Amino acid sequence: MRWAISFHDAEGAARLPAGEIARLNAMTLAHRFIWVQGNHDPTAPAGLGGDHVAEFATARLVFRHNAVAGATGEISGHYHPRATVPARGGSVSRPCFVADARRVMLPAFGAYTGGLNVRDPPSCGSFPAAARVFLLGKEAAVQFRVRNGRRAEAG
Repeated sequence: MRWAISFHDAEGAARLPAGEIARLNAMTLAHRFIWVQGNHDPTAPAGLGGDHVAEFATARLVFRHNAVAGATGEISGHYHPRATVPARGGSVSRPCFVADARRVMLPAFGAYTGGLNVRDPPSCGSFPAAARVFLLGKEAAVQFRVRNGRRAEAG
């Protein structure tokens, strides 16, 4: 079993409660952990096991921080996509996944990560045709398509 997980910086693990650090250490001893470095965490989390790499590739997938133009099988996390959808009396904005048949952009749920609007060019520009957005709500997921930064259809 393999895991990919990240902190905002190398000292992020030190800010966790002792019980959570112990749980992570137990998991890194029991499983192969791979930490994919990013612009804010260029080194492995202090005090935790696992391998630290710039990117990790399997036969069909590559995990990396920055999306690469034209990549296939890519899972990236740099842009922290975020989407806003209409809701009762206003709108709701949340982290979201963005995907097409070739790649996935992962959201960030941390306190220090803002999020780039899924309709902005760095997010939607990585998906030349159209992408599907998955916005996680409190009780359900909302999905819709975006094409060239515009909502294409309700999902």
